[in-house]
Amino acid sequence: NLYLEGNELSSLPDNLFSRLPHLLWLDLRNNQLICLPADIGQHRCLKTLLLEGNLITELPVELGNTITLRALSLRNCPISFPPQEVLQQGLAHILQFLRRTAMAQRPLSVHSTHTEICDAVTL
Repeated sequence: NLYLEGNELSSLPDNLFSRLPHLLWLDLRNNQLICLPADIGQHRCLKTLLLEGNLITELPVELGNTITLRALSLRNCPISFPPQEVLQQGLAHILQFLRRTAMAQRPLSVHSTHTEICDAVTL
């Protein structure tokens, strides 16, 4: 567990989550954070993430890949992404929304692009 509440942190190291692979509980409440590192999506142990009282406006789409996450506190954060209607539905909906958004943002693979071009040519 890592308790960093009230330390006026404005950022986190980009490799925080990869350097702490067995972290279960992270308390970042009441800091000045504006974003989370993208490597959070590679974490395979984190169960609780407390972000309440920070300046975060957008959750990274990579957070949707944090498959062990069971609790997320976002109170008093000016979150605009995901939208409020998603946030109000709870953690499972938030993570699902982030995963869907990440999939929609992924570029087409070479194989799928090749297949689409071949399909267009045979039409």
